[in-house]
Amino acid sequence: RDMKSNDINFYGKVFIDYYIYTENLPKIDWTLTSESDTVCGFLCHKAMGRFRGRDWTAWYSEDIPINAGPWKFNGLPGVILRLVDSTEEHEFEAITINGLKFPILLTQSNNRFETNREEYNKSLTEYKMNPSGSIQGTELAPRNADGTEKQLPKRRLFHNPLEKE
Repeated sequence: RDMKSNDINFYGKVFIDYYIYTENLPKIDWTLTSESDTVCGFLCHKAMGRFRGRDWTAWYSEDIPINAGPWKFNGLPGVILRLVDSTEEHEFEAITINGLKFPILLTQSNNRFETNREEYNKSLTEYKMNPSGSIQGTELAPRNADGTEKQLPKRRLFHNPLEKE
């Protein structure tokens, strides 16, 4: 996350390919509630919001007044320490808080494909629905003893994306 430009850089991998895309930090319309809980030793307040097809409950602490959270989540008056979607299929929870003494930087690489969120999600979904299709017809495909390409079964991998839309 670039705090100055309010952009977020996403780095992902599909099979053997690395992707990067940049998007504006998403805005989430949170509804603050009066409920509270303790997460990682911090008093947290509950907020509820919808983000790209899922309803989320966030627990944020104003004791750490940073507008940040896991993954792409943001927009609360304190850091998000716990986050769970309404189906309880996805959950993030802080287990410790440490002071960071230097920024986290990603080294430059020419091995990444620049794309956008929609194209990355499409590539990931296609791969998860038919992973063997990624190597059929390429030099990576397994071969029979006579050199012909082996026919691979069509199988699906587990795929439950955070973003449904």
